[in-house]
Amino acid sequence: MSTNTLLVTAEIIKDSVFIKCINRSPDLLRDVTVIIADKIIDMGNLKPGSVKQTVYSVDIIPQQENFTIHIRGKNANNLSNVIEGVPYTISSGNTDERREFEEVKEIKKTDEDREKQADISVKKRCIYSIDNLTAGQSVCFEVTVRNDGPDDASNIVITEIINYDFIGDIYCEDETYDNGLWRLDRLICGEEKILIFTALLKKSGRCIISTVASADESDPNTENNSATIYLKAT
Repeated sequence: MSTNTLLVTAEIIKDSVFIKCINRSPDLLRDVTVIIADKIIDMGNLKPGSVKQTVYSVDIIPQQENFTIHIRGKNANNLSNVIEGVPYTISSGNTDERREFEEVKEIKKTDEDREKQADISVKKRCIYSIDNLTAGQSVCFEVTVRNDGPDDASNIVITEIINYDFIGDIYCEDETYDNGLWRLDRLICGEEKILIFTALLKKSGRCIISTVASADESDPNTENNSATIYLKAT
C-alpha cells in the first residue's frame, strides 16, 4: 500500500485545531493515530474511502504558525504492517482550508443541536410452553428491550401491565425490577437488555400481560414500544 492512501489535514481556527483523516485505500485501517509534536491523538479505525474528523484545543500544537503533523495506521489484513501516511504542514494562512473547516464546524454544531432520537423496541416471550396452563402454575417470561438509535437512550422505563385478578406473585432476581417497573439508566445505540421474571397464575381464565417501554429521547418508531402475550388457564 502506498503512503498517499492515508492522508491528514488540519487547520487552526480561533482556539481550536480541526483535524481530518482520510483513508483512500481499499482496505480497513486500524488504530489510526495523528501525531502533533509530542501529542498522540487516537482516531480509531478508518473504513475504505472514509473520512474522520475531530476538534482539539489549540493548546496541543507547538507554539509556532507552521508545523508538521503525521498520521499512521495498521493494515487490518496485516496488523504488523504499519502504514505511514503523508506528513502535512499546517499553515493558518490557507484560506481555502479555513473555509472548508469552518463548514465542518457548522455541521458539527448542527448535529449537537438536533433533537436526540432513540428507537426503543420490546420483544416478549414465554420461555416454556404456555399450552395447557392450569391455575396455580407459574409462567416464566423473557423481555428484551433494545435501542436501535440513532442516539443513546437514557432513563428507560419498562412497565409490566398486569391483571392482578389473574396474576399473583411475581418473582425476579434482577435488582432493576420492582413491582412491575424495570428501570435502566442507559442503553447505547445497538445495545439490548434482557429481563426474566416468573408470574403465578392465580385462577383459571384468560389474561393479557403486556410490556411497554419509553425513554427520555424522542422515539422515531413507537409501533415497536410494546409487546403482548395472551394466556389461558383452566
